[in-house]
Parts: sequence; structure tokens; C-alpha cells
Amino acid sequence: RMRPIGSRIGDDIAMRARIEGTVVLRVVVGPSGAVENVQVMSGQPILAEAAVKAVKKWRYSPVSWRGEPASAIVTEKVGFRLQVHE
Repeated sequence: RMRPIGSRIGDDIAMRARIEGTVVLRVVVGPSGAVENVQVMSGQPILAEAAVKAVKKWRYSPVSWRGEPASAIVTEKVGFRLQVHE
């Protein structure tokens, strides 16, 4: 299973908009582990924009198929939650 390296997303956009939710993305990862393409599958538009921007910066552990570097397509769920501070 591919895993993103350094995958924390700041939830400041969700805090400012007072919106919670999950964005589902289809991510094409190149042979080097770099994100090559991101497509929004579902989610609030304002959150989707922030999720896509963040995921484009992610790096994945490279994968190989039959001993050769390979691209992969993964589905990522990016959650935005408001935190209550007391």
C-alpha cells in the first residue's frame, strides 16, 4: 500500500469557513512518488480546493511492478474537522 510522506493538512480553511467534512480524491502518483494529477471525487468545494492544493505537495513512497518503477492511482480521503478549545 502506498503511503504519503508528510501528509498533515492544516485545517485553517475549515475553521475560517466553519465547515467540516471529508473530501475524496483520486490521486495519480508517478514512478518517483510525486503527485502527477489530483481529481476531486466528492466533498465541499471550498474544502476540496484546500485538499487538492495540499495533496499536490505530498510525496509517496515509490512503488515498482515487476521490478520496474511504476505509476499508481490511489484514493485519498482528507478530513476537515473543527476543534473545540475550552
